[in-house]
Amino acid sequence: MEYDDKERLIRLSLGDHEAFRILFTRYQPGLKKYIAFIIKSDVAAEDIVQDIFIKIWIFREQMAAINSLRAYIYHIGKNAAFDYLRGHAVQRKYRSHLMPEPRISQIEAYYFASEIESHVRMLVRKMPRQRYTVFLMSRRDGLNYHEIAHRLDISHKTVANHLHLALCEIKHELDKIYA
Repeated sequence: MEYDDKERLIRLSLGDHEAFRILFTRYQPGLKKYIAFIIKSDVAAEDIVQDIFIKIWIFREQMAAINSLRAYIYHIGKNAAFDYLRGHAVQRKYRSHLMPEPRISQIEAYYFASEIESHVRMLVRKMPRQRYTVFLMSRRDGLNYHEIAHRLDISHKTVANHLHLALCEIKHELDKIYA
């Protein structure tokens, strides 16, 4: 790995948006081509690459320990592509037994997204005060774990726990509603 990448990974682990942007710009095109070659879908490859970089940002504090970002993201990309292919095969198998589903319109999709957003806002408002505050500082204000911990005078691990619990709670409640 180039010296610049190691430096950028260290900066990324500290929450540097510019370092993330540079790494994304450098590796996204090649990773997308690699995944698209495996799964034979540019659109799905774009989604998978976006998910990979979202995970890199979420777990950015651990990125300083990576020795080769290129090897790391291509390994993750290969695994994600194979996961996609396995999931796609299962979906095709079960869809063949079901009646075709009608496509929803953009208006219905917008309404559905608005409804989910409304449920998430309601769930967030019901969270314990500190979890609510940590969640909003992370998601609305875009602060990283260290910034939140510093501002609230709590540990980095407490911030991580609050966010983990908040996301699990939201996922669990949405699964009950929309499953």
